[in-house]
Amino acid sequence: MHDHVRTDSGVGGALLSDVLAPLVIAVVAFAGTIGLRNTVLERAYAQQTKGQLETSVIESPGPVALDLLSVEHGNGVADVIWLGMLGDIMRTFDADPVRVEQNTYVATDLDPRYELIYWAAALLLSSELFDFKASDRVLLRGRKALPDVARFPFLIAYNAYFGHGDAVRAAKFWKEASLIPGAPKYTAALASRALFHAGNETSAEQMLVEMIPLLPPNQQSDAKIRLDVMRSEYRFRRYDEACEKFVAEQGRHPATPGELQEKGYIDEPPIDLLDSPMEFDEGKCVSRSELVFKREAEAAERVGMMREIAKKRFNDAQGTSDRRP
Repeated sequence: MHDHVRTDSGVGGALLSDVLAPLVIAVVAFAGTIGLRNTVLERAYAQQTKGQLETSVIESPGPVALDLLSVEHGNGVADVIWLGMLGDIMRTFDADPVRVEQNTYVATDLDPRYELIYWAAALLLSSELFDFKASDRVLLRGRKALPDVARFPFLIAYNAYFGHGDAVRAAKFWKEASLIPGAPKYTAALASRALFHAGNETSAEQMLVEMIPLLPPNQQSDAKIRLDVMRSEYRFRRYDEACEKFVAEQGRHPATPGELQEKGYIDEPPIDLLDSPMEFDEGKCVSRSELVFKREAEAAERVGMMREIAKKRFNDAQGTSDRRP
């Protein structure tokens, strides 16, 4: 098996570095793949689709058996399986999630550091087939095999937040991903926002304060901005409350947020913590600013709507309502 991370299909350069006769290994790999399919995969697939096997046991035969079946050319067989999986990726909604997951397990048992297969299969399962549980299983295997790759905990968090509605789990895995080199610069900010949406507002703020010194430089600036945006939410809420009191007493909406400060309804200046001027939605006591144009409750509501859409698409794809992501 490769010691390095497999980030491409490996057909070409990776195989040439492993053997001297690429044609021979291609033939062996193809033969090994056919053998695997005929002796193991088709039987397990048929049993599972007929309900005779639980999804949790759709595993591969294991590295030892696979090494035998692939005639000790596991990397080549893994490449051939990956090429076959490309057909599922191109079919998107028509792809079979059970087969995608099963092929992923076999290919990554043959080559555990085949990063691209974990990533592509997980994305197909979640973003196109909306089977977030299957996607999670693939990502957790990738995370175990490649603990230094940020995309696995990042996508586990994505599934938790948008697929399962578990903001606390999302915050945990986005936090983990943020501390791995190569993570997107906004990852720590996502972690804190998820925790904030879970109702743990004080913990979300404290988490960012503690994390900022530990983050790579490219994430620190985004995390600091997120901290200011989070703290601005409290000021927006106080302005909303002051506006409601003003309406109750004056019988009209304030002309500007500044009027509330001028008339003593609030002591704080009508700007967010990024120094952007506040304004109210027309005819409403809902404040926002040019830089903070979406309030936290609105963002959380939008996530909920996206989640419901994902569930509907999943059920439509399955043709049943008894399986849910």
